[in-house]
Amino acid sequence: MYECGVVQKISDKIVTIKCGTNSTCAACKSPICRKKDRIFEVRNSQGFELAEGDEVEFLLPSGRTVFESFLVLILPLLLFIVFYYIGKGIFGADSEGKNILCGVLGIANGFLIALFYKRLRGNKDMPVITRKC
Repeated sequence: MYECGVVQKISDKIVTIKCGTNSTCAACKSPICRKKDRIFEVRNSQGFELAEGDEVEFLLPSGRTVFESFLVLILPLLLFIVFYYIGKGIFGADSEGKNILCGVLGIANGFLIALFYKRLRGNKDMPVITRKC
């Protein structure tokens, strides 16, 4: 999905974009920019000459967005269920508190997996600037 934003800050190949500030954003109703003045980082891998205040178009690959949403939102919940039943197998059905604690450890493991994945991938999964508007 292609989005537009205004350059706020430039740091080497990483550009801070403010989304939701122009007139086209009001008509678009994109789920990325529903929150007014959303700020996030994108990659300038093609080396566009940019200055603060320039309007740029960037690409948010749908598949990558869905995968990362799964990694952050769904995986920890799935691991809660798995760890809960592992705890149930270890401690038995009578110790509900310990089973829930195991489930919470599953959630923590899910977030750790997401964190390690993000660190492993680095800037490779960032949105990429495709052109100046």
